[in-house]
Amino acid sequence: MWSTLFIARISLYFLGLNFNQGYVTNLLIDYVINLLLSVNTGLLIAASRITLQKAKKLETF
Repeated sequence: MWSTLFIARISLYFLGLNFNQGYVTNLLIDYVINLLLSVNTGLLIAASRITLQKAKKLETF
């Protein structure tokens, strides 16, 4: 999901649909994609933290 959103965000810039052109729709799309990227990043970090905590409990050394 994160990769798809990142590709969508980069595609907006390559297609010239970034927020610098002043279009309200493109600005809204940019904000929504950035918001979803932020949420997905938080989920990835939380999942990594949980995985590391469980791995530390399973260490036998």
